[in-house]
Amino acid sequence: AIICGVCLAWLFFSCFICTNWYFVLFLWDFDLGFVIRSTHICFTSLLFFLLYVHIFKCIVLIILFDTHILVWIIGFIIYIFIVIIGFIGYVLPCTMMSYWGLTVFSNILATVPVIGVWLCYWIWGSEYINDFTLLKLHVLHVWLPYILLIIIFM
Repeated sequence: AIICGVCLAWLFFSCFICTNWYFVLFLWDFDLGFVIRSTHICFTSLLFFLLYVHIFKCIVLIILFDTHILVWIIGFIIYIFIVIIGFIGYVLPCTMMSYWGLTVFSNILATVPVIGVWLCYWIWGSEYINDFTLLKLHVLHVWLPYILLIIIFM
């Protein structure tokens, strides 16, 4: 997944209007473009499957053994990081569904009292979703896994 992600990041183009068309061209023009993108998506699905199997195993074991609450808190933080990374990766191709997913999610954040509108503006980078938003999300999608690895191995 990391090697496929590096290949996709190397060729990422953050033009809001033509991002979806860019992915179609990526699949057609580059040798094995479809294989690279599909492998990245399949490894992501495999990661979530293994994550949910691990969570189920931990829930079963918590019934048998008493564990520390700090382990559960760190595990929940890791889970939230993985969900955020997955959502950002879902938004990057900028299809209509992912665009509206980002719009709905950021407008849900806008309902948070006091800082909600500021959070929405910070995520978008302006008054609306544009090229800069995609660039910020791409940088987050690339760097958040490394931050996650630091959290895991501390």
